[in-house]
Amino acid sequence: MGQDYGSGIAMVNYQPTGGGAATPLSVLIFGSHFQSILDDTTVYYSIWGTINSATTTESETFQVISTPGNFTDLRVELSSDVGDAGDDAIFTFRVNGNDSSPLMECRIDGETSGSQIECETSVTVHVDAGDLVSLELLTLNTPGFTLPRWTFHFTSDNNDEQNLLGQYDAGHNSGIKHGPVAAAYFLGGQTNAQHVGLLVPISGQVKNLYIEADVCPGTGDTRVYTVFINGSTTSPAITCTLSGLTNCGDGNTLQCSDTSTDAATVSAGDYITVEDNITAGSPVDMKTSVGLTFITGTTNKFLFGTVTVDTPNTAGTEWISVVGESRFDSESNSRITAQRAFTVTNMNALLITAPGGSESWQITLLEGGSDTAAPVQCTITGASQVCGSDWAGTPEAIANNASISMKFDPSAMAPVSTTGVLIGLAGTVP
Repeated sequence: MGQDYGSGIAMVNYQPTGGGAATPLSVLIFGSHFQSILDDTTVYYSIWGTINSATTTESETFQVISTPGNFTDLRVELSSDVGDAGDDAIFTFRVNGNDSSPLMECRIDGETSGSQIECETSVTVHVDAGDLVSLELLTLNTPGFTLPRWTFHFTSDNNDEQNLLGQYDAGHNSGIKHGPVAAAYFLGGQTNAQHVGLLVPISGQVKNLYIEADVCPGTGDTRVYTVFINGSTTSPAITCTLSGLTNCGDGNTLQCSDTSTDAATVSAGDYITVEDNITAGSPVDMKTSVGLTFITGTTNKFLFGTVTVDTPNTAGTEWISVVGESRFDSESNSRITAQRAFTVTNMNALLITAPGGSESWQITLLEGGSDTAAPVQCTITGASQVCGSDWAGTPEAIANNASISMKFDPSAMAPVSTTGVLIGLAGTVP
């Protein structure tokens, strides 16, 4: 059902400098679409993640806000000029299935340069917990670009809190699967929780679970959603239930939530998922959006990226976006552009299967297509499934407007094939 999506999320904390009282946490939200643009039509994207295929059904792209705040500064970068006069591309921020109020729109006219375009910087749109957000693209005539990339700036109303947003195609009709809390994951729910886990490189807490589905489970059918850490229920439990035909039908209604004031502790190196357990009947397939709040508990330190890579190539280098599951044979296709300068402070990784022998996998963060000045690298060797030591070297500054991507290298002697690798990233703003 529906369209395929790449997975991933990238969130960069931007906190103003200076003394005085604590300031609300802010993030940069990265997204991209890496396939050809449809002509003369309207399509929709999830705003956080690398999107494999656009869809004309907006409810399939919704992502659920779990902590309130303000969206500002929509910027769109294109792979090339739009085209001739009249070949326009109009990107519009949407809330609960409607154009945002006030309108946040980025309109790129034909013959306008597609490089580093920033739009509507003066517009601020407030969203509340439970709101559903998406990005609309209207193309007029036959624009000639591919690979649009976008960035939003989000400022949380609450200190030290940021949104984690997951999305997956819940195609199972019985039993238990796990979905992502921080990825638009195009492979759907997974039996192995590690395949969709958010690997956390810094400690913190999670709370405020929100679930939204594009259709109801059905009469007599029930799905129970529970936050898991390392394959086990959190303590305290964070859970909500979606059943029958309650609050369904329009694709815009929040289905269930658990907003207890209790929060569950997460340690660096843990991975987080949501369990999707069918406890009654045989529910229909559905697009499921997951909203969860991560509390950093550390001033100016935050999650800014996570990557879930499915079955990487053992025979040669691949490149991956810091916001996506999808792999590329070209570094330029994997790039995302940072909207503000920031500093990388932490990176860790978890393999589903160890490389074996003396073989290894090496993961490297790139800036402008090259290794960063102080290489941000993580190497996993032999029988290990994690980095020998999580990278926490000299903090690495990423310049404003710099492109970032990741490189995934197998050793010369091919390592044992792994069914997946989780990569967690964190940083701060100088």
